[in-house]
Amino acid sequence: MNQKNTKKTCIMILFLIFQSTVLFSSRSQEPDTLIYNGVRYNLHTDIIHEYFSQYPEKRPTSEFRFRCSTNWRGYNVIYELVDNEVWVTSFSLLCSRKNFIPEIFDGKDREKAYWFTGRLIASYGESHVRFLLCENYLLIDIRNGNFVREARLTTEEYILYLQGQFDPFDN
Repeated sequence: MNQKNTKKTCIMILFLIFQSTVLFSSRSQEPDTLIYNGVRYNLHTDIIHEYFSQYPEKRPTSEFRFRCSTNWRGYNVIYELVDNEVWVTSFSLLCSRKNFIPEIFDGKDREKAYWFTGRLIASYGESHVRFLLCENYLLIDIRNGNFVREARLTTEEYILYLQGQFDPFDN
């Protein structure tokens, strides 16, 4: 093997090692939090993303540009479902303990998620398979920030739901 081929081979091996390291060390996104009836749930629906899509100038930025594999969005949010309404109560950037809610929502200490219509998916209980599946799931339908209905699913029911074979709201 000549020197040129050896160099290409070494570069290819380094590339494959890098790719496998990224593949095998990557994790699911660190979930936001939903507080509902006094219980904290891992929330897997990015509610505030829609708000920032409508108002990109409102999204706080950090001088800290690093993203980790468990928080590629660079932020964590806490939501509360109170009196049948979803409220954004905390927004913090990666490596910051500061709550940016007043900056995002013009001085308010919380904001109703009026822009969100969709299904919240939250998990609770034991985690399985590197945090990709949990023991139980809570699905909550929301319309313009208002509670519509909820369903609680086991892991097996949730998998059927994801496959489109099960609608928890069918009677």
